Amino acid sequence: MTTTKFKIIFSIAVLLAGTFVAIGQKSPSSRSVSGKVTDEKGEPVGYATVYIQNSVLGTVTSKDGLYSIRNLSPGDTILIVEQAGKKQVQVNINNKETCDITLIDFSGSAFRRINESVDADKTPHYIAEISTDEIKSAKVLKDAATTESYEGGSSAAEKAPDYVEIRIPESPAFPEAKAGMLTSGEVNDFSKWTLWEDIAEKTLSQYNTTWKMKPVQRYAVQLTTRKGMPIVDAEAQLIDDTGLVVWSAKTDNTGKAELWADMFLTETGNPPYHIVFNYSGLRVTLKNAAAFPEKINTAALDVDCNKSNAVDILFVVDATGSMQDEINYLQAELYDVIEKVKKDNAQLQLRMGSVFYRDHGDAYLTRASLLDENIDKTINFIGQQHADGGGDEPEAVDYALIESVAKMNWNENALSRIAFLILDAPPHNDNASIVRVRSQIRSAAEKGIRLIPIACSGTDKSAEYLFRCMALATNGTYVFLTDDSGIGNPHIKPTTDEYKVEKLNEIFIRLIKQYTEIPDCQTDAWIPQMQQPQPSDQHLPTPYQGNPTGGNIPLTLEDIMIAYPNPCDGILNVEMKCKESDVYLCDISGKSMQRFKTKENEQFTVNMAGYSAGVYFLRAFYNDKWFTYKFILK
Repeated sequence: MTTTKFKIIFSIAVLLAGTFVAIGQKSPSSRSVSGKVTDEKGEPVGYATVYIQNSVLGTVTSKDGLYSIRNLSPGDTILIVEQAGKKQVQVNINNKETCDITLIDFSGSAFRRINESVDADKTPHYIAEISTDEIKSAKVLKDAATTESYEGGSSAAEKAPDYVEIRIPESPAFPEAKAGMLTSGEVNDFSKWTLWEDIAEKTLSQYNTTWKMKPVQRYAVQLTTRKGMPIVDAEAQLIDDTGLVVWSAKTDNTGKAELWADMFLTETGNPPYHIVFNYSGLRVTLKNAAAFPEKINTAALDVDCNKSNAVDILFVVDATGSMQDEINYLQAELYDVIEKVKKDNAQLQLRMGSVFYRDHGDAYLTRASLLDENIDKTINFIGQQHADGGGDEPEAVDYALIESVAKMNWNENALSRIAFLILDAPPHNDNASIVRVRSQIRSAAEKGIRLIPIACSGTDKSAEYLFRCMALATNGTYVFLTDDSGIGNPHIKPTTDEYKVEKLNEIFIRLIKQYTEIPDCQTDAWIPQMQQPQPSDQHLPTPYQGNPTGGNIPLTLEDIMIAYPNPCDGILNVEMKCKESDVYLCDISGKSMQRFKTKENEQFTVNMAGYSAGVYFLRAFYNDKWFTYKFILK
């Protein structure tokens, strides 16, 4: 590549405004800084990294070049602007609340500061020099609508010429690679919440500071119609006593969302918090929100139930050289999963897409096939990729997230949005990379995109902690490959109690089913269907995974507990037949929502008021075995 010199003029407009009260601080010195990054033509510069020097307090500019950073302390005076392949640019923001940055042209070989000047309108300007390699033009693969990003510039999307549909290849690149060969497990930390809190506080606590992330202050919420049906894709916000939005998310197919306080350790809110739901022009506020497990914060709206059947599924794959041992098998698994999901979900408006990524200095940072109803485009795109590059452990996960969350053409109104992240290494852990990762995790939650990491061989404990944080922050779950298949390099076991080994393609299909099932709004036809055994029943994530060991005479569910009526419409009566036991109420996605300590022959009731209609489970742990009672809430 040739080197082109660039000159950047930063125009900083200072606005007189009242003091901004940031999360976690009430002192007069607390403030925020916001603005817009544009080029010399006034066009917005999207997806640049903007953060405070020597910190991970920052964000990524929006598509429109906007940014906002809150909770600044008095010592936060230098703002860093960074883009892929370009050197950092600094600007002094001391006591400024607005900082608009204009990229005029390009020159220079290294960063240097020029003295401040002041125009007649009293607006100060800062001039700096920066260098970069020439931007490669984005190219389009011949058989799909794709984008491709290089270090020197942003991605560009073009529609390919007339597309010829293809069939799934009968044999992948690796002759021996077939679907159903890779083995895996799942840790759903929502279903093992007490255990996760212990892990985050003790066993993996050292990685709290590595990634500046700790999802433990959890506020679970659920929104339903007056008839008890789940309201899907509603906005849910956790707001502190200063009026700042601490966390924002979308309700899922069960009407639930997860909100977090102090997720990133630098943005502690000012309790008490309240919760606001926004849906279809309506707004409801819950005062004095309670953290989990004290309760699930529920509300109901007088609206019709969800009618959307749009589902977006994105496959994000690490394509660096360290993935070579498994990527051909993964391609075979993805072919199989995509075909089965398409076949078994004809009632859904499915779109699929894919992102492959590598690292700085490789042939590319990211390649993307946009979400499309023509599923064969995704299959064809995945089949053309191969592993190469990399060389060091960290990879460009942060840029993969920007491509997958910020730039992808997600449906604005959907039943479910799922991004499977198939990777074996974490991102780089410099401040700018962490800012990019955290900003995209927050954005994924806001957009209702579930991040589901699938950890491959070579994943270490630091990466495992980060991946589990990603899943928790976005209402997802953590999946990992195991050594049971004998394929690939060694895989670490997760820090948990126990887990069930499953075929990877079966986990894909099960999770998609769990995250897209919803009751029929118009009839009760779904009730008898849901009373039949479902694949998700036997694989339902549990608070623990036990093995049956006790007694010469096998116990049945009726020996442990009896529950009625089923279906129920609010109150479920439970009679315990066994001795003292722990009983958990779980939903279809595996979340543990209530826990009951019971005694022999004890009778108790489960109040389902406020929960959305659907399938639920009572799980009792007795004599080293789990017993599950499935019931329907009308």
